[in-house]
Amino acid sequence: MPMKNERPEWIFKTNPEKLKGLLLGIEEGKIALPEFQRDWVWEPENIRELIISVSQSFPAGSLLTLRTAKKTFQTRYFAETEVLSEREPERIVLDGQQRLTALFQTLQSKKGVKKDKRYFFYVSLGKLLDGESIEEALFYTDESKKVKEGKDVLFELNNRENEFENKCLPLNCIFNDYEDWSWEFYEHLRTNDISDDEIKNIRNTLKTFVDPIKDYEFPTIDLHPETPLKAVCHIFEKVNTTGITLTVFELLTAILWPQNIDLRKKWKNIKEKLNDLPNMEGVDIDNVTFLQTLSLLSTYANKIANPDKRIAVSCNRDDLLEITAKDIEDYWDKAFAGYKEAARILFENGVYSDRILPYKTMLAPLAAICGQLIIDKGGIKTDIIYSKIKQWYWRSVFTWRYSSGAESKSAQDFVQVMSWINGGDIPDSVRHYEFNEGLLYEITTVRNAAYSGILCLLLKNRPLDFKSGFEITTQLYHDHGIDHHHIFPSAYLKKGIPDIEQRKVNCILNKTPIDASTNRSIGANSPSKYLPIIEKELESNSLSNVLKSHYIDEDLLKETPLKFENEDDRTKLVRIYDEFLENRKEAIMELIKGAVGDL
Repeated sequence: MPMKNERPEWIFKTNPEKLKGLLLGIEEGKIALPEFQRDWVWEPENIRELIISVSQSFPAGSLLTLRTAKKTFQTRYFAETEVLSEREPERIVLDGQQRLTALFQTLQSKKGVKKDKRYFFYVSLGKLLDGESIEEALFYTDESKKVKEGKDVLFELNNRENEFENKCLPLNCIFNDYEDWSWEFYEHLRTNDISDDEIKNIRNTLKTFVDPIKDYEFPTIDLHPETPLKAVCHIFEKVNTTGITLTVFELLTAILWPQNIDLRKKWKNIKEKLNDLPNMEGVDIDNVTFLQTLSLLSTYANKIANPDKRIAVSCNRDDLLEITAKDIEDYWDKAFAGYKEAARILFENGVYSDRILPYKTMLAPLAAICGQLIIDKGGIKTDIIYSKIKQWYWRSVFTWRYSSGAESKSAQDFVQVMSWINGGDIPDSVRHYEFNEGLLYEITTVRNAAYSGILCLLLKNRPLDFKSGFEITTQLYHDHGIDHHHIFPSAYLKKGIPDIEQRKVNCILNKTPIDASTNRSIGANSPSKYLPIIEKELESNSLSNVLKSHYIDEDLLKETPLKFENEDDRTKLVRIYDEFLENRKEAIMELIKGAVGDL
């Protein structure tokens, strides 16, 4: 393998290759696919369009292959091949899988094209002889091989006699037994008193269709077998024509395979462990985020071990592709331990579901901080350390710090928070905190980190369930279908205050965790009308205690007009709603101040 900055004498070569040789190579297992390639997805109509192009010698794109002088990737054979003996492929196809699979199953395989059912492709020589285009003459049937027009069966093609009778050439014989098929076809024509001139015309028509397919060549870009794996993955992403971008996890899986690391299997095992952790309803960790945590831990260790060198702690895409087998061995379990601790912290801070997690992008640095503390100190051993982590977390949420540039901020925060815990300076993200309480009137959607953060802070303080009257635990949260709903119903407010701004209706100040059945009973009713219904259905506790636990002023809600019979009713609602919002703003600001803490 060349050094990182070296290149082989040639990176790639280009040459045209006969379609026949490519399909034969696929059948024999000489040409295969890297395991990280996505599955074949083309439908019969896509294949028909490709055959039309090939049969007319039109360009159908180029292929990108990699010579495999030694095994570089985990590989698999093309779909529907039956390679008789296991063999190392000579080449793998990086771009062209969809086209080559379609052509193999259509032209080479006798089993037909495998989708929801099997399909077989034909060309109607009769239509070609009548002067119709290839587009009109090329068709496919399902495995019944019945050609239909609506519900009527026009004819069947389930044996050669039927094919000859209806002048339909099966495309899967072109690279197999075409000579036999055509000889028998011409004999059939002679037996049926078709003149030599007519047979000659049919022969020429058939040749005009078949020869371009037999002679078709694909331009092929062949990568040098010693092209660095990272470069191969980069090239694959740039030229892949499926429109599906591979994740960095899939690329790293391919890179680490030659080092005897089955990353996909390791992730499956660790994901099961993560899902089995208590309170994991609130944290759905994906494999790329997990790799980011691992990268933060490994690059941080490298930096600490080499204080005289300028080593960056990082977790961006390129850095993840630099993760080595040794990094996996050293930090895989440590990253898991970090997530286990991070899940506990998130749960204790009210993250009861992935839906209200303020920032998924904060999972990587949070788990890295927890993982590094386990490495350095055996865990979060003091209240002071826990307090610092929470301050960093909540101040980041309420300054929308992780709305962009998450990778660079993750690395910066990880290093600075660890330094702060160890007696260093206060992190920039903590020191520069500022939150304008007026924004609480503007925050209207759960996609806003501050909106989700406030819901989490409400749950952290264990409010009472509107249905049962019990504290909202994570189990009760999921069992009762608790979500964030209006306290003053939207329809009610708009009826009473027709010119009210939408943001004022939907702001977080007018939302709280409410179960599904209670929300249905609230409907579009005035609070003074729905409160007695809730009180009657409460299984335990008092309505006053439930409302107080959500920082809702019971007296104000009970004053709300039932109907709007005159302007005084509307004026009264304006006064009540403004006072309600102001009171709740003050209460929620106290929650936020308690979470972000003082320095």
